[in-house]
Amino acid sequence: MQSSPFAFGITGKRPGFIPANHKPKASVWFDMAIAIMIYMKFTPFEEVMGGERGFALLVKVAPIPEEGEEGRWEIPPEAFKSGADEVHPLPVKGNAVLSGRIYKDDKTVFFNGAVTATLDLSCSRCLKQFEMDIKEDVTAVFMPRAVMSSVVDEVEVTQEDLDVQLYDEEELDLFGPAHDQVALALPMRPLCDESCKGLCPRCGNDLNEGLCGCSEPVGDSRFAALKKLKF
Repeated sequence: MQSSPFAFGITGKRPGFIPANHKPKASVWFDMAIAIMIYMKFTPFEEVMGGERGFALLVKVAPIPEEGEEGRWEIPPEAFKSGADEVHPLPVKGNAVLSGRIYKDDKTVFFNGAVTATLDLSCSRCLKQFEMDIKEDVTAVFMPRAVMSSVVDEVEVTQEDLDVQLYDEEELDLFGPAHDQVALALPMRPLCDESCKGLCPRCGNDLNEGLCGCSEPVGDSRFAALKKLKF
């Protein structure tokens, strides 16, 4: 049976050539999926997406005491508008603040805290600008990249392993976890108020400031029967 140089498999062992017409078993596909998950989680976001963050909140690992210490860092709004965020900048107004406790166990570093920020948003109904204060929990585990690279060869990969972030040499970057929590806090449909009436579909006036005098829009007569339906 002839082998093709373009047919290969990931089996948890050293990759080797397999017959071109060989149908991989389910375990092979499982191993391939795990390998992809490990790459996506252990490779920095900026490398996967082809961009770089233009800001870093670097902390030296060596001085961190094992019993831990409290820390507070201010992040300028420009940090959320640089690097990969230049295309879709996060609408952070003023300095964001990251605070919490950082401690370590050997070379593994743990951070538990929160990030607070003010978002400058546009209402999805009336289009007015408004501000929204957020406070999001930030939890992160950091391990040296050289140490974590050996995990790929392990048979069992747990969810805890997949949540680990990597750092190089003597410093780690706390901006990544803080940035991600701010991004996740952005509402899909920002509202200045739950009772916002929006704009008149005819004249465009803000209905929160009063009625505009436009008559109710006439619906399509072909769908008039649907109004009689009760659910």
